[in-house]
Amino acid sequence: LRNAEMCCEYIRPLFSDPKREEFYMIAMNDDYVPLKEIYIASGIPNRVQFDTHKLLRDAVASQCTCVVLAHNHPSGLAAASNADLLATQAIILALGQVGIDFDAYRLVQHGRAWPCAAV
Repeated sequence: LRNAEMCCEYIRPLFSDPKREEFYMIAMNDDYVPLKEIYIASGIPNRVQFDTHKLLRDAVASQCTCVVLAHNHPSGLAAASNADLLATQAIILALGQVGIDFDAYRLVQHGRAWPCAAV
């Protein structure tokens, strides 16, 4: 998944329920080859809560060296919220503590995937 287009094509099919927010992590190796798609959580139409410790355990167990984070906004907003950005920054810091790089954050909306560069 070396570029945004490849990444977006890869993650789009993961989002099956357009009525609830869902959150995934794609675990990859140094060559950006996906090792595993990790389902993190699903929530309500405008919010998803997740366990950071479980996210870290799953990332370490996958033996990945970098990850892509992705979630959807069923509400129709095609932009990352403040809560999205704060949570992502906390995840990036936590992953860094165990030697896993953060590659990208993607938002899937109505079947399209958007890069979120503000993280």
